[in-house]
Amino acid sequence: MQVLRTESCWLVILLVLLLSVPATAQEGSEEEAPARETPLTLTLNKVIGLPGQEVNLPVLFARKSGAPDLAALRLRMSYPGSVIQFKRVEDAYLSRRVNMQIAGEEGNGDGDLRTLDITFTLPDPQGKEFPSGQIGAIYFTVAANAPDQVVHLNPQAWIDGAEISADSPTARIEPGEVRISQTPVYLSCFFFSH
Repeated sequence: MQVLRTESCWLVILLVLLLSVPATAQEGSEEEAPARETPLTLTLNKVIGLPGQEVNLPVLFARKSGAPDLAALRLRMSYPGSVIQFKRVEDAYLSRRVNMQIAGEEGNGDGDLRTLDITFTLPDPQGKEFPSGQIGAIYFTVAANAPDQVVHLNPQAWIDGAEISADSPTARIEPGEVRISQTPVYLSCFFFSH
């Protein structure tokens, strides 16, 4: 009986060790380069939407301690208008705390492309700091007949009127996406599903 317990103990230890070792990348898989470290980062999230349904795309802004403050952030992105349609842009809790003004305006692009301009402006930049965290949410409706696909949202951005270049040492833009799927994503908890 003692031998069985010892063997069981060693099997458990071996299993824990195997599970704690990271898996190596398979041959042919691409590795993503680590994100550049910058004092300011604008991020559009990656979300999943169903055809005919509304999808909410969070807009995040990160400002590291010691980074220069700003008064206005503007972003512009293009997307296929036959696949997703802009509905509205809403502020987030952090934006409301500093009375940030948010406006979104959709325009025509080339062919089927639509262009969306969104501005985030502090009314009193001397009295408040630009928030760090979720600053807004963009709402789109996915077309009812949209097939499974990914709509990439690669925005251009301006801070206080100056455009952020792709290789800027002070600011980084992380693009977002709307992944359209005919199949809904279900999440459940293992403990409550048995």
